[in-house]
Amino acid sequence: MKEKILIVDDELDIVHLLRVLLETEGYEVNVAENGEEAMNQYHNNPPDVVLLDIMMPEIDGFEVCRQIRKHSSSDNYVPIIFLTAKGDQESKLKGFEEGGDDFLVKPVSSQEVIARVKSMLRLKQLHDQLREKNAELAEMAIRDGLTGLYNLRYFNKYLNEELERSKRYSRSLSCIGIDVDLFKRVNDLYGHPAGDCVLIGIAKHMLDRKRCNDVIFRPSGDEYIILAPETTAEEAYVYVERLRKELAEKEFIYDGKKVQVTISLGISSYPEQSIMDGEDLRKKSDKALYYSKINGRNRTSIYREDLIG
Repeated sequence: MKEKILIVDDELDIVHLLRVLLETEGYEVNVAENGEEAMNQYHNNPPDVVLLDIMMPEIDGFEVCRQIRKHSSSDNYVPIIFLTAKGDQESKLKGFEEGGDDFLVKPVSSQEVIARVKSMLRLKQLHDQLREKNAELAEMAIRDGLTGLYNLRYFNKYLNEELERSKRYSRSLSCIGIDVDLFKRVNDLYGHPAGDCVLIGIAKHMLDRKRCNDVIFRPSGDEYIILAPETTAEEAYVYVERLRKELAEKEFIYDGKKVQVTISLGISSYPEQSIMDGEDLRKKSDKALYYSKINGRNRTSIYREDLIG
C-alpha cells in the first residue's frame, strides 16, 4: 500500500510542484487548499505525513496543526512538516510548540523535500512499531503465560468494572469458580509437563465453548474463573454443567498416555445473592466451589447462605 502525503497549501504552483515530485517517488498524494479541506482530508483519508503551509486565509497552518494534534492519539500519530516563506526563529518555535515536527522554507529544494518526507515516514514507522510493542507488552502483562487466559491481575480489574456495569444497568453477573479435582495426582503420576498439557487443554476447551460475553481467567495453578455477564445463577449452572460433563469424558494425550480429570465448580451471582462488591462475589463463588469439593467433587454448586457452616 502506498504511503499517503497530504499537501495543505493555497499556492497552486507550489502544490503542483510538490505533487509531481512526490508522486514520482511513488507516494499517494492528496491536496487541500485551506484548513477546512485539510481537516476533512485528515479525517476521511488519514495521511502518513502532512506538508502544511503556515500562511493561509481564514485558518492558518498553526491552527490546522492544533486541530490535528487535538484529534490525534498515540494510535494515529501523523508527522507534520510546516511549509513557510518565513525562515525566522519565531515562526519555527511557534510551529514546534503547536506540534509540528519539521520545517521546509520556500522556495523548496526537491532533494530536501524528499529527504524530509522520508525522514518523517521513518519517524512514523518507529512510532507505530513502538505503539505495537507497547500494546504487546500491555497484553502480556494481563495474560497467563501457560494458557493464554487472562490472569489474576486483570481479573481483579475486570471484575469490579463489570460489576459496576451490571449495577448501573440492572443486569445479572455470574462468577464461576473452577478447580481441577486432585490435580496434584496428575503431576505425581505423569509429571509436570503432563499437568501443563491438561491445564492448556482445559483452557482451550473452555475457550471453544465460551459464549460471546464470557471472559475466562486463570488466577493460579489449577484454578479458573469464568465471569458471565447478563447471566443468572441458574443460567450459569446449565451452561457450566454441560462443560463439566464434557471435560469429565475428555482425554488429554501426553507422551502417548491418556490423562483424564474432572472439575468442581461454584457459582455466585449478582444481584440474586445480596452481593456487596467484587470481593464478595468472588468469595461466595469460592464457598460454593468448596462445597462442591467436600461433597464428592466433579459437581457444580450454586451459593446459598446455608450452603456451608
